[in-house]
Amino acid sequence: MQTSPEFGKEMRAAVERVLAETTHGVLIVTNKTSMRQSVKVNDIYYQIEPSATLEIQVPVGVVTFHLHQYEAPKTLFINPPKLKQEMTISWKYTSPVWTVWEPAPLLSDIRR
Repeated sequence: MQTSPEFGKEMRAAVERVLAETTHGVLIVTNKTSMRQSVKVNDIYYQIEPSATLEIQVPVGVVTFHLHQYEAPKTLFINPPKLKQEMTISWKYTSPVWTVWEPAPLLSDIRR
């Protein structure tokens, strides 16, 4: 690995050139629910069918994501080197609560 000042300047210039050319990234949204979901990304509404994945081209930097009617808007960052973010829509799993009811005693069963 080179440690000369010229090498450092060349590397910095190459990285800056690539970053200057990078204007868009991708937001990948997967709907794992059984119903169509409406999402708002940077003030544009998208419909995502059940069990589908949607790739949305977004500008590099700050992106707002809002799962309409379910959550408050989220702020995401689309930055190098990956230039992508992934979101999954799924229902929060809660274990079922089982309640066992015992029948009330019959009046004839109550002894005095």
